[in-house]
Amino acid sequence: MTATHPARRRAARRLVPAALAVVVVVVAVGASPATPAGANGLTWSVRWSASTTSAGPNQVSAPPQLSGTASPPVAGDPNRVDYSVTSSGLPAACAVPAGAAALDRQAFRFTPAFACNGTYTVTVVARSGTGLLASASPALTAPLALADPGPAPGALSGAVDGRADRVAVSWPGDPDPDVVGYRVR
Repeated sequence: MTATHPARRRAARRLVPAALAVVVVVVAVGASPATPAGANGLTWSVRWSASTTSAGPNQVSAPPQLSGTASPPVAGDPNRVDYSVTSSGLPAACAVPAGAAALDRQAFRFTPAFACNGTYTVTVVARSGTGLLASASPALTAPLALADPGPAPGALSGAVDGRADRVAVSWPGDPDPDVVGYRVR
């Protein structure tokens, strides 16, 4: 019995390092998606199309369709690209809801629903995989300045008061929350 007892100890010693190695591998696989860029040399490539830059200024006169590409750090296509839009100094009625961009393989496109003129920051994050293999790109941002003069008022009506040498002109109000008045020339 004494000869088999040391052999059991050796076997037990061999099992402990093997079990630790499995735990270390599982922890390493679980930890890599938490660092989406730069981990182990694997990085996302997320870019705007040529008409939009991260530096800006991206000045537009109408809500633009934004597009770009998103390549995961391993072969394949992103599962989805989420976007969000923030603004500072604009009323709550001008808030733009977040959403998911349309995807065609690695190309994404979306049109934010800008309700007001002003400056916005648009952010996209691409995602790939599920569970332990899930990965997210670093945030890609672009500043956008919307200066849309809007349409001229419609349904104009007027009346002339010859005695008072006056002309009264009227039109329905604009529903946009950032229209504060009109200039009549």
